[in-house]
Amino acid sequence: MYKYKPTNVVHERAFEGYDGLQLPRSPRTYLDGFASEFSDIDRRTKLYHFGFLATRGVDFYQDLRDNIDEKMADPRYHGYEDAARNAFVGYLEELCGEDDRYNHQSFEALYHLLVTELKVRYYEYEDCDSHEKCYAFK
Repeated sequence: MYKYKPTNVVHERAFEGYDGLQLPRSPRTYLDGFASEFSDIDRRTKLYHFGFLATRGVDFYQDLRDNIDEKMADPRYHGYEDAARNAFVGYLEELCGEDDRYNHQSFEALYHLLVTELKVRYYEYEDCDSHEKCYAFK
């Protein structure tokens, strides 16, 4: 008999950090479209990471902001905040569809908009065949 294994399983332990729940990957993985680690995981998985934290009330903005500020201090990364904004525009378009208003908002505004959308759209459920906790988006 074939054992069904869903691909959207929630891995809670991946989010455990020294100071509580946190993103399972480095901030650059989510922000820098030019970094090799950015393409290590797809947008849907990144939305899952954000949704997992957002629905548990974890504010991960400062971790992302600190990474942006650190990179922007180096002249080689002068466009890093724009890259981060573009990444978040992509996440919002993946989740909600295209909208020109995303292009004119700050990174902080995009972060808060994404978190708000994820609190409405992200949910977890038990898969009836595998009995594993899975995630999906409305």
